[in-house]
Amino acid sequence: MELPSSATSIADAVDTGSKPEEIPKASETDNNGTSNVWRSWTPGSESVKEPLKTFHRKTKTGCIRCRTRRVKCDESQPSCLKCERHGVECKYESTRSRKITESPDTENITAQELRTRFPETAERRLRELTLLHHYTTHTSRTVTLNNPANRDQAAIDIFTQTVPEIALTNEALLYSIYCISSLHLNDKTPSSNAEASTFTRDTSLVDAYTYLDMTLRLHRQDTHHLTPQNADAICLTSSNLRVCAFAMLQQRSLSPYTPPSEWIKITRGASMAFKAACQCISSRHVDANDEAQNRSVAWMFVKRMPVLADPVEMLDEQNAGMFIHLLRRSHSDWENEEWSEEIEKAYRSTICFLGYVYKHIEAKANPAVITRLLIGFPFFIEQRFVELVDEGKDRALALLGIIFALFVRVKNIWWIGLCGERETRGILGILGDEWRDVREEIAELIREGEMDIYEFI
Repeated sequence: MELPSSATSIADAVDTGSKPEEIPKASETDNNGTSNVWRSWTPGSESVKEPLKTFHRKTKTGCIRCRTRRVKCDESQPSCLKCERHGVECKYESTRSRKITESPDTENITAQELRTRFPETAERRLRELTLLHHYTTHTSRTVTLNNPANRDQAAIDIFTQTVPEIALTNEALLYSIYCISSLHLNDKTPSSNAEASTFTRDTSLVDAYTYLDMTLRLHRQDTHHLTPQNADAICLTSSNLRVCAFAMLQQRSLSPYTPPSEWIKITRGASMAFKAACQCISSRHVDANDEAQNRSVAWMFVKRMPVLADPVEMLDEQNAGMFIHLLRRSHSDWENEEWSEEIEKAYRSTICFLGYVYKHIEAKANPAVITRLLIGFPFFIEQRFVELVDEGKDRALALLGIIFALFVRVKNIWWIGLCGERETRGILGILGDEWRDVREEIAELIREGEMDIYEFI
């Protein structure tokens, strides 16, 4: 399953530096008076905005399971042949539930309006209680980036106790918890045992997209009204959105390979909101020992990783050393490659980032620090680099391949998983012979990473 076709709007929704675009709305609950089933929005539903041409359009017909699995459905009633063959329940969305309701001002949709569109039902309450319980008892520990050699009890306490507590006062954060928990259940539910599970893989994935949509609506409003009072919730919701984006990246099709442009935009937008929240706290002119500030989760992130607030050290030219050769241009490049001062700056800053991360790897730094740097890369790179990746420029893809090769070390984190191997394999398959040396370099980084897999609790 690929990221939603509304990914460009998703990035806008969490990018505090630009005017938000209207994002597709989640489907309405289908309350027919008999089954009282809350029907989820699915990635195949109609959207107000057309998907970018690099992504496939999903079918808008067929049963929920076939649409989720991206397979052709024969639309037999009451059960299609594929669901019947697998012995699973076959469900169809009504025309009404697939229809995207019109709204003249999506940006100002209120929490009360969302509750009206997604009315409370016994099934929904039970599902969300289960998701919250799963998060507090299982999922929360997987986002702390704790490892056996560097156990961080403070981080565990924050994600298992503080985050759920704050979420009870902020619906965007609460829905992001439901999204992550659904994705975690999808990852942990074996396909062979799906029929015996309360949450099947298909159902959990559909739920994840539903809650992602709801999170983004409310999170966008929060980021446009950022204050020290809601900075923690915004910071944590942005962090959760990055986790969701990584988990969903593993679902996308790689045949034929296209750059993960939408994923970069989502994670970059979330990182921008994350930084804005951190800066909102760190820029307060108060005593360094101020109790309220020191209790802040955003302030904790700033203290642990100052580079989040001020990346000057990361972008130092001296960091480019190991990868500076990737700026060299052949005679053919001088004749054919688009080039400008802006493009060179975009490539150079990305190379500095790569060198900065690799210096930490060579120094055997705390795996949690290295992982935080890697997952934050969409924020540290230039917007022009994002555009070059989107345009499929070979040099940009080669640099992206190196970034993903470094992710191999953190594959044991479920929401990152095989992203590194999958994306580098796709990139290596489309780089031409003129990039043979770089392809070998990427392959060597993968082999190196395989021999140094980080362990996490």
